[in-house]
Amino acid sequence: MSNFPENFEAYFASQPERFEKKLNNRARIKNILWFIVLGLASFVLLVSEKHGFIPWAITILLTFSALVFGYLIIWGSKDYMDKQTGGFVVEKSIKKFDSHYVTEIEIYEALQNRDFRAIVDATAKDNQPLQIYVYEDKVGKKFYLLLMKYFSTSEFKGISDVTIVEGADYDRYKKDIYKITL
Repeated sequence: MSNFPENFEAYFASQPERFEKKLNNRARIKNILWFIVLGLASFVLLVSEKHGFIPWAITILLTFSALVFGYLIIWGSKDYMDKQTGGFVVEKSIKKFDSHYVTEIEIYEALQNRDFRAIVDATAKDNQPLQIYVYEDKVGKKFYLLLMKYFSTSEFKGISDVTIVEGADYDRYKKDIYKITL
């Protein structure tokens, strides 16, 4: 199992000829919009005539949130870009499997056999050690799936190869893969 990628970051970083970490302008625009909305909302509350704990608490929360998005505008919004397709590979979903109803082997085999319906139908539950991460490159029409597991509170790593779904399979399995979520 040690040959499997530790996580998606390690997987993408291990292939610099194919993937490059770049500024994702689409994500940056979303952050700018949230910054503006939250900043305006906090300004309106700040200059309003209402005083008391609740308006001040909301104003502080909105201002803090606006600052977080401001930080993301400047230093965040970097994702891996597939150099072959020009598309950004972004996280689509995470599913955490209920270990009382499904085994690691069942999910691993379903992933290897591309039985995404079985993965969708598997019982989910929050705070579980077995999880599947789904990333998507919409431009290149590719899904990247990685089965990961917590071995302890500090050890979380991949237990499968990254499964790439592309070409005709992308369109064939797209609806099922979009349903993979908690």
